[in-house]
Amino acid sequence: QSFKLTTGGYLPKVGLGTFLSTNQKEVNQVLKWAIDYIGYRNIDTATMYGNEHQIGEGIKNIRTPRNEIFITTKLWINQIESEQIIEKAVNESLKKLQTNYIDLLLIHWPYTSNRNINNNDKQLKETLTNAWITFENLHKKGILKNIGVSNFLPKDIDAILEKATIKPAVNEIEYHPLLDQSKTVKYCKKHNIQLIGYRTLYTHRNHPVVKEIAEEVNKTTAQVLIRWGIQHHVAMIPKSTNENRLKQNADVFDFSLSPSQMNRLDALKVENKRCCIDPSSKESLNGLL
Repeated sequence: QSFKLTTGGYLPKVGLGTFLSTNQKEVNQVLKWAIDYIGYRNIDTATMYGNEHQIGEGIKNIRTPRNEIFITTKLWINQIESEQIIEKAVNESLKKLQTNYIDLLLIHWPYTSNRNINNNDKQLKETLTNAWITFENLHKKGILKNIGVSNFLPKDIDAILEKATIKPAVNEIEYHPLLDQSKTVKYCKKHNIQLIGYRTLYTHRNHPVVKEIAEEVNKTTAQVLIRWGIQHHVAMIPKSTNENRLKQNADVFDFSLSPSQMNRLDALKVENKRCCIDPSSKESLNGLL
């Protein structure tokens, strides 16, 4: 099951997150389980994860044809500062992933590795806009089948849209019931930008409300959180290296959460707990630079 993207592609509703998966033997096994045996078709990586090579090797050794697999990767903040830097980074990703195209490429964060640029709103806006124009050109050449952003706030997307001829197909954001992302969600829905949610499971599986609902529907807490996201029309990319949990995380299409259960989960956003860096806080940049 997939979401249709404005750039023409179909994004599977459930994918496999790969952050911190760098052991080649483990990656090979997980990809074989996930893709060949369970049926995953959406793999999410990034240059910053340091595992594109391992992902490429793992995909090379499975039965499922490449054209049936949707690969997402992301350029880091030091890879978007000029057309030449972006093209070099894309070529490196293609080589590591052992493919001649990328299904979805994202700008990982709405910042650069240059503090001076980040502290100058005009320069930052210009850098992000120019990066996006390069993404558009690579999309038109067929190298990038779909293009998007990650961790972008509405103001960041607005900056791109001023000169964009192709709007971002995707915005990948931290997404779980305990974090209030309503402004970004509302904005992306208005502009028909598909959301992908990361860090959806994390420690949120242990929340009492999540546990209660899991018991009510006779599913795991992870399945409840993934299903919650899908019912909000958000693609989910949970990570696991365990075969049984991989199966469970993909097995979320034989049940639905009731409106009451969805409301109980939605109400948790008042806790507003963020697991990752806050893209609205320039102080948080210290975690990236």
